[in-house]
Amino acid sequence: MGRTRKKKNEPRIIDLDILLFSNLVLNTPRLIVPHPELHKRRFAIIPCIEIDPHIVHPFLKRPLIDFLDEIDEKQTCKKLPLEI
Repeated sequence: MGRTRKKKNEPRIIDLDILLFSNLVLNTPRLIVPHPELHKRRFAIIPCIEIDPHIVHPFLKRPLIDFLDEIDEKQTCKKLPLEI
């Protein structure tokens, strides 16, 4: 978006994380897919397996659901009610 940081860790205009894109594995200076921390984040894995419980991490070649047992249970993922 053309933003240059004036201070370290200042708020971002936009923060868009691409968790997965099909079976793509991409590692460039500007973009890494799948997200490099996906397998360590309960709040990212749970929505993915709600969409497809059999989804496999394309780089690590393991089902995402298998990583849940390896993540500290202090990490929470709370489903919010859908309001229409």
